[in-house]
Amino acid sequence: LLDHARGRGIEMLMSLPMEPQGYPQNDAGDRALLTGLTPAANEDRLMWVLSRFHGYVGVVGALGPLRGERFAALSEPFGTMQDNLRRRGLLYIDPRPGARNPVRAWGRSIDVVVDEPATRNDIDLRLGTLERLARERGMALGLAGEVTPVLLDRLLAWAEGLEGRGLVLVPVSSLIRRPEATR
Repeated sequence: LLDHARGRGIEMLMSLPMEPQGYPQNDAGDRALLTGLTPAANEDRLMWVLSRFHGYVGVVGALGPLRGERFAALSEPFGTMQDNLRRRGLLYIDPRPGARNPVRAWGRSIDVVVDEPATRNDIDLRLGTLERLARERGMALGLAGEVTPVLLDRLLAWAEGLEGRGLVLVPVSSLIRRPEATR
């Protein structure tokens, strides 16, 4: 699937599970990066996640609706993870709208979560917001969590008319900001 997507010029991101708010009730899984682990243990988990596939351009710190808020709130473990990604030439997409852009890795935060909640009308409203932001700012980045039939239906219908409305879909790498730490 990844090879097929790359062959069509589509860039892929890997989901990176990180400790969310409400942990441990909200559990991002056995390989999630956690605030209570040592840097070496989190690096081992990161390397395990990154070894599952090939051909992706970076990671998004989300697993379904879990956004890694607790892990991202601690500057040292979060920064160390970004350093690891930067050394490997990978992007980091922060799944929290309005979050500060990554300081130590190439990347940025998203502008809109498109599918929360995942109803037809709500998805259409969020796609409209994404389009408005793109017009105002010159670009916008949306995140869709879990692929559902209604999400695919709404994304395809929306994307079909973009060119006629003066907008284009671009690879995520074209929206990336240089990390502050390297400026």
